[in-house]
This record gives sequence, structure tokens and C-alpha cells, in this order.
Amino acid sequence: MDHFFKSKGCGCCGRFLPARAPEVNTIEFLPAYRNFWQNEFVTIPNGQNIPFNNQSVAEAGGIVLLSPTTVFIPLIGDYEISYVITSVVFSEENQEQQVTAILNGAPVPGFQTTFGAITETGESCDQFSGTAILRIPAKSTFSLKNTSFNGSSISLCNLVESGAALIIKKLS
Repeated sequence: MDHFFKSKGCGCCGRFLPARAPEVNTIEFLPAYRNFWQNEFVTIPNGQNIPFNNQSVAEAGGIVLLSPTTVFIPLIGDYEISYVITSVVFSEENQEQQVTAILNGAPVPGFQTTFGAITETGESCDQFSGTAILRIPAKSTFSLKNTSFNGSSISLCNLVESGAALIIKKLS
């Protein structure tokens, strides 16, 4: 049989091209980022969202403030959310201060997005911060809510820089 193919030829030699690697569908990464801050003295009652009165010029992906307390995130992805709260305590009633991340109107589950501090009365401006990586659906809203124990309000310092700052960066 080998002799037959060698003498007559199978007709296949030279007709097949080398195999190509299979095509892989890739999703193009679209960056999205922006930062927001509040640089005026504001007292946020318990259960209310923290307002922002500034947003950066540097931005990508359409992240914007819908209202002073709500950020719109149009693109699906994993995001790093970081915030810093600079507050002052005027009385013993609001020594414990806490902020929770709110995604699409609901607290993000688990304790990865709730951060706070206990501060002595009369101390100058103190800071607490939080960072989390969240999977965010397309066309989402995000806010930071005062969820302090004992119904405490949060009084932001009126610094030139900010009493509250929020950074949102898309990772994937």
C-alpha cells in the first residue's frame, strides 16, 4: 500500500496549508476612572449620603455625578473604590462615625465596604478611609452613606482640599 501512494501519489501533498491557531474572542479593555471631593463644611445626618461638590477633569468611561450624592458608573467591570473622610467631633454623641458603600441603592454585602472611626471630642480633624474591589454591573449608581451607630451625624472638615474624597478606578 505504501508503494501505491509513493508511485501514484495521494493527491494531497502541497494542498493543505499549515494549521492556524484558533481565534480567541477578546474583549477590549475600556478604562473608566474619576475622583470626587467635598471641600465645604457639611454635616451629614445618619442615614444620608455624603455629598460631593467637585469632580476631576481627568476622567474616562463616563463616570459622573448624577446628583451631589450619587455617582453614575456606566460600564460593567471590577472597580477599585477608595475613599477618605475627614471629620471633626463636636460632641460625645457623634464620637463613632461610620460610612458604608451603597451600590444601586443597597449596601454592598459583607463588611468589606463599611469603615469608620471612634474619635475623642474636641480633637481636630481626623481621617478614616476605606478601599474595596467590587464587581459593578453596567449602568450602576454608587454612593457613600453615613451608617454611624447611635444615630450619629458626620461633620466634614471644611479643608481647602477636601472633607470627603472618593476615587473610582476600573480594573477589568
